[in-house]
Amino acid sequence: PGYARIGELKNLKQEILNPALSVSVQQTVYPDSTMKLQVNHKNLDGFTVQLYHVNLSQMPELPQGITADFYRKHCQKIVEKRMVLVRPNTYQQADTALTLATPTVGLYLMQIIPDAKTAAKREENVIQVTRFKVLTRSLPNKQYEVVALHMKTGYPIADAVVTLYSANGKELNRLTTDKRGKVVFPWNNEYRQVNVRKGEDTAMPLQAVYRGSYFYQTQDKSTSQVKLLTDRSLYRPGQTVHVKGIAYSQLPDTAQVIADANYTLTLLDANRQEVAKQELRTNAFGSFATSFTLPAACLNGVFTLQTVSGSATIRVEEYKRPTFDITFD
Repeated sequence: PGYARIGELKNLKQEILNPALSVSVQQTVYPDSTMKLQVNHKNLDGFTVQLYHVNLSQMPELPQGITADFYRKHCQKIVEKRMVLVRPNTYQQADTALTLATPTVGLYLMQIIPDAKTAAKREENVIQVTRFKVLTRSLPNKQYEVVALHMKTGYPIADAVVTLYSANGKELNRLTTDKRGKVVFPWNNEYRQVNVRKGEDTAMPLQAVYRGSYFYQTQDKSTSQVKLLTDRSLYRPGQTVHVKGIAYSQLPDTAQVIADANYTLTLLDANRQEVAKQELRTNAFGSFATSFTLPAACLNGVFTLQTVSGSATIRVEEYKRPTFDITFD
């Protein structure tokens, strides 16, 4: 009792016993399927998911955050489900992957409520459920093209409404896709965002558009490209990043995968310093798969995965522990 540093020991004990919870979920998901919940947890047996349908097509700007009044006016609870976690007996953080049924098209709010009262406060995630996938490109003569596709099949969606907005959300133009799912229109330098709607499918998030530059290939010379995909977009230090690459040669009107080709895949940190490097070879389908383990101690920020023919970025952020108070009698 008279130990001079007893306070530090109590703090350490409390830190070891503190519960913690962090749940990552995709912002845009396909309707009537399943969504993945990536859960990082400590000293918890479970949490509750509450899913609310929002009677709006887009989330408005909310300077005060999502208030109880917003829930009363715009939200209706459609799902409440308790998710069970396996608590490690080591008092260490653990990762768990869970799934939840995806509702029909629309805008939703997901609340994550930890079992323990002393855990971090409830989390709120905006979920946009849509079938749309939109591709954009610059064309010659200051023209621009938007293509509306079905997210799962890739088929074009005809008679969809394409709306273009300024940087501050002002509607500037509205067009309807043809039977090929396309609209072509003169470029306006005020265009900054686009979304696509059709029928009840109105929840596609705003997508940034840029004019960029137009490149027209006049010869039948192919260009080699590598598309890099990761299992997540956000990681914590020490976690494993799973990467898949697809190599292909692009011609003006077609593309072919590049089989049995060697590539160097490099992981760069937020300061563009090399973290790791791997030599990989594509299979008969032009793809390769590998993984990197992030350093346990590193600078947070945007990390880059790159090859000579393509790159991708991920975010690395340190998990923030919940705050707590210590009182002495």
